[in-house]
Amino acid sequence: MKNRMVLYAGIALIAGLYAYDQSTKTETTLPATLTGTDNQASEKGSDIWHMSVMIDKGEVALEPRASRPDVAVGDRICVTETVREGQLSQYHWAPSTTC
Repeated sequence: MKNRMVLYAGIALIAGLYAYDQSTKTETTLPATLTGTDNQASEKGSDIWHMSVMIDKGEVALEPRASRPDVAVGDRICVTETVREGQLSQYHWAPSTTC
């Protein structure tokens, strides 16, 4: 009975933290221009692709990707900016959205 209560309390804690994160973060889709791509060969798996883009705030680096992006330098793409309280903004490529 005690082990089951600890399990339920853990699940409730994780669900509560997830709900708090979803209610406090802000996601915004921004237009951007791709300024560069770079791949770094990984010895333990596939290549890691790094992309940099120019947005209104200046040039920012996107989160690394495991697959090669099918865009060229100078292309207009959409970027999702994720802002969480007390953390730096994160930028992700949003290939299936329009902005």
